Amino acid sequence: NDIRPVPPTVTKEYISYSELSTWMECSYRHKLKYIDGLTSFDGPSEHTEFGQVIHDVLEAYLKDRKMPEVEDVKKILTEKFDALVKKPKLKEKDWHETIKPLLEEVPGFLDKTFPNWEFVASEFELMEPIDDQQRKFKGYIDGIIRIPKEVKIKRFKSKKSDGYEYWIIDWKTTSWGWRMDKKKDSKKIMQLALYKHFWSKKLGINPKDIRCAFVLLKRTPKKGEPMCELVAEPVGDATLEKALDSITKMLASIKKGWFLKNRESCKYCAYRDTEYCT
Repeated sequence: NDIRPVPPTVTKEYISYSELSTWMECSYRHKLKYIDGLTSFDGPSEHTEFGQVIHDVLEAYLKDRKMPEVEDVKKILTEKFDALVKKPKLKEKDWHETIKPLLEEVPGFLDKTFPNWEFVASEFELMEPIDDQQRKFKGYIDGIIRIPKEVKIKRFKSKKSDGYEYWIIDWKTTSWGWRMDKKKDSKKIMQLALYKHFWSKKLGINPKDIRCAFVLLKRTPKKGEPMCELVAEPVGDATLEKALDSITKMLASIKKGWFLKNRESCKYCAYRDTEYCT
């Protein structure tokens, strides 16, 4: 008898970085979430809702450089928390008290880190063909800005404008920050690599003119540290090749119906000790 698994019927025309990341962590978890459709186990939490509210605020700020009233942001956050199935573990004031100083710090941080920056896009949607695959890559880039490139003229010891340097930014809300191993996590950097690759192809921009970074937005930074931190990532050919190779392997394993459980990633899995995964 043929005991090989029956490949699933997959009708979705695209994949995302989140899907790829889930597959790399545990291909069986990927099956439950993206093929079987058991998404209710990954419902919103106080942390994801806080992150979404801040993302929405900064998306608007990049466009018009105007911050909303703090009380309005608090009201939106309270409404989202009230709608949660799992009630927040932290008190409302613990979340509210971090909004004002964080939003006040962002403008100065951007101006200092990216002098003379100009808005390019917020929540930029990607739905791009993947070479040699029948599916597309879908993603939303949090923010894209550009700054004038300056080159020195040795003869006159002056500078002139020579195009732009583009920055792909992904906002990451966090408690106190990231450890060094998390900053250098190759799986996380793949997200930026894929965004850079598909955005540059879509707009015809030289990848050499594009840089990528996570911007950490800290709710409770360590004493004396800022609430905003730039984590610029070198996203070169090797990183991109690894990311695209991972996509190829994922799609091949899905086609064959291979879904293995990674017991080392069970600790925070939403399906742990449920009828779907024991």
